[in-house]
Amino acid sequence: MVNNIISISTYPSKEVIMKNTISKQLLYEAETWKRSIVFMQTELVFKKNRIAQILMEMPDRSMLDPIEHYQHLFIELEKSLHLFRLDITSQIELIKKNHEVSLHQLQEKLMKQKKLRIEIGMVEKLFNKMKFEFNQSFSTKLTKKIKE
Repeated sequence: MVNNIISISTYPSKEVIMKNTISKQLLYEAETWKRSIVFMQTELVFKKNRIAQILMEMPDRSMLDPIEHYQHLFIELEKSLHLFRLDITSQIELIKKNHEVSLHQLQEKLMKQKKLRIEIGMVEKLFNKMKFEFNQSFSTKLTKKIKE
């Protein structure tokens, strides 16, 4: 006769379920950041193309100072975004690597995630501010050219 009683040990504990749920959330959040970084990198390409258009359309080169300012800003932002992608990829690998982690290891993941969350939030705010200022700056300068 076969024993139909399933061992309690085959069921995951609440702690294991909770750790897995937390890991899945961390992974979801990191993947979201990755998409956000890709979006910002794509937007920077559009901004650089817009600068090239402005340079071709403005023969008097009166807007070189703001163009140089934004080109420098774009280069620095691209570097930062690249580093963030590396950090996010590293975090994703760390999250995926150990599902059966100790509470201490989970705390380390959470601390790194919190640090990345703050940094990504700051870069997103900076990026949005830069986009607004870029458009406002060139719209204002080009509008002044029409009035002259």
